[in-house]
Amino acid sequence: MTMICNCLRKLIPAIALPFLSACAPQKTPYAELPKVSEAEVRRYAEQSVSFGNRYSGSTELRKYADWIQETISKSAKFKSSSHEFQERTLHGDVLFHNIIAEIPGKSRKFILIAAHYDIKRFNFIKDFQGANDGASGVAALLGMISALQKYEGELPCGIKFVFFDGEECIEEYGPADGLHGSRRLAKEWSENGLLKKCRAMILLDMVGDKDLTITIPKGCTKSLIDRTLRLAQENAAKAGVGKWIRFQAADATKMSLPTDKGLLVCNPPYGERMLEQRSAQRLYGAFGRHLKYADGWKKYIISSEPEFEHYFGRQAVKKRKLYNGRLQCNVYMYY
Repeated sequence: MTMICNCLRKLIPAIALPFLSACAPQKTPYAELPKVSEAEVRRYAEQSVSFGNRYSGSTELRKYADWIQETISKSAKFKSSSHEFQERTLHGDVLFHNIIAEIPGKSRKFILIAAHYDIKRFNFIKDFQGANDGASGVAALLGMISALQKYEGELPCGIKFVFFDGEECIEEYGPADGLHGSRRLAKEWSENGLLKKCRAMILLDMVGDKDLTITIPKGCTKSLIDRTLRLAQENAAKAGVGKWIRFQAADATKMSLPTDKGLLVCNPPYGERMLEQRSAQRLYGAFGRHLKYADGWKKYIISSEPEFEHYFGRQAVKKRKLYNGRLQCNVYMYY
């Protein structure tokens, strides 16, 4: 929670001021935006986690949504509303609730600041809290709303805060799985013309992670891959090991091993921060089939999946428990 609070001390001025100035005439002065309260944001995050397993369609999420709207209502300058709709998911029909809080400005144009408030539903993680992936974004938005209540004067344009429901997918992100709230709202705003009045959007997600790792998304541009590899090479050079490492972007399930013998150490996606659980399980299977005949290679694979050996297709010779942050993992050893 400390990381969330430290980031938010300057969050409103850092992300909102440039966009607010874009809404106003160049020579129009406006008051400095108030600072976010560290203690208040911490309290919002802790209260969010206390609602329990807040996945879409759950009783816990419905209670959480009511609390968010009740908290917004304490800021008299803001008007809040619930954007409700029903969609079919892999678990049947679900009633989703986006929450919208808005403060008007001189112009009818607005900037959009958003986060999702649902959390991932895991069958193999008991009492998953979603402190970072869910609660941190909500705490950030509520902290901003509370701070803006103290703003004196009129903003050059409005600000809409949206708490999205249905962001998390059940299996794998696709046209009918995940991002339900943002897709539906974007569609409706596009149809009624409101989207044209949106000057900019800022999305806050997983803002409480001290060591957040972002991977290259599937289907990204070559320039992004090249830039990522170049940064990795520069960091290796700074660490003094650049001449011993060769960096390459490739499909690990199709790569050719350069020799008959060697050592392979890897940390594939767990199905939590990167990929989804079933996608990760399919990846383990494909990886295991690809390495099935690489008997000359010693393989050390780190995973938090308790059934990793089943999906990989082979029982490990040894395994050792370790922690990646707070996440319990195992090193599966094959040799």
